[in-house]
Amino acid sequence: MIKNYVLVLLFIACLPWKTTAQHDSTFVHKDKITMSILTHLSAFQSANFGFEKQLKPMRAIETELAYIYASYFADNVSGVIWRNTYKHFTKRLSNGRFFIGPQMVLHYHRIKQEAIFSHLGGAYFEIDAMQRRKFRASLIGLLGREWFVGDNLLIEFNFGVGAKYDNVTFVYDNEGEFDSPIRNSNFFRNEGKRYLPDANIALKLKYNLSI
Repeated sequence: MIKNYVLVLLFIACLPWKTTAQHDSTFVHKDKITMSILTHLSAFQSANFGFEKQLKPMRAIETELAYIYASYFADNVSGVIWRNTYKHFTKRLSNGRFFIGPQMVLHYHRIKQEAIFSHLGGAYFEIDAMQRRKFRASLIGLLGREWFVGDNLLIEFNFGVGAKYDNVTFVYDNEGEFDSPIRNSNFFRNEGKRYLPDANIALKLKYNLSI
């Protein structure tokens, strides 16, 4: 965990800072690269980078791609997350601005784990490898705020609520050789399709591109 934040600090240190901040009209016209920080602390930890295209001074579209590299629930996990957000900036302040907008999220991951199987009508049990695969699609309404830190650097905080569609499936290495897995795990109980409420929270560093 510590090494992740060392990389974040190195990223900030490498940015070409300026000594004064000029928050004029040209500032909000620039496209930006973004990096989420809280994704390293979430249930599925990921490295997240994005690009924000400024359409007009009060409108922007941000696309983010994240690679899942770890989870608090499993040792062997991998996956990707794609987020696309439309932002309408509602109020301009001297040190930042507010925005609202919809966000669409596509999330896929797989977890390799061991499952206990019964064999021959429960005569004996065996442990075999399996994969838990999950696809999620979410639609969320966001409320957020930007802070101007310098001529090129911003900090963004946002949170949102919405709904999600989950589809969880299991793939067994030796399917057909066993009667059935023993359903003594939360992973097994979550198998299938579900519609649920969803929410998220994000803290980002955003850097203005000079082009």
